[in-house]
Amino acid sequence: MFSFMNNSIFNTSKMKIFQISIILFLSMICFNAKAQEYENQAIAVDTLHEADSLPDFTFYTIKDSLPFTPHQLKKGLPILFISFNTECDHCQKEVEAIKSYIDYFSGIQIIMVSRQKRSDIMAFYKKYEIKEYPIIMLQDPNNLLHKIFDFEYIPMLRQYNKKWKRIAAFNEQAPIGVILKNFEDAAKHK
Repeated sequence: MFSFMNNSIFNTSKMKIFQISIILFLSMICFNAKAQEYENQAIAVDTLHEADSLPDFTFYTIKDSLPFTPHQLKKGLPILFISFNTECDHCQKEVEAIKSYIDYFSGIQIIMVSRQKRSDIMAFYKKYEIKEYPIIMLQDPNNLLHKIFDFEYIPMLRQYNKKWKRIAAFNEQAPIGVILKNFEDAAKHK
């Protein structure tokens, strides 16, 4: 009977070690996720010193398929440029977040571009009621977006100051607070 108890104590010790190992493993995963979030924020801060200008492009309006170029944007206003996919969860969350904070984007031109079919973009436009917001939605039927803005993932966000110099770049969903702070900091630096 004594040896049985020793075995159960031993098994209980093994179980506790296993449980502690699981807790440590899960803690590391959470820590890495938080570190990745801070790294994403750092991308924006690090690129504040880059002076890349808004590239030249020609995309097409989703309502009537007319060409749209930077010449049609309002001079002297900053730009938030977003590449998206209508089926991307992160893209959908980014749109919802922007809509929730739309008052804070006053005086900022928001451009959303997708390379999907016009009908898919139009369905997204209607589903998220984009017409109710000051958001320019465009299509890239020639798949040039990735080459022009040099990115691999969606959503892709690029922020430009009022002189249309890049102040931040995100290659995935970005926290709204960080986006707004970048615009605020850029306005201070004129």
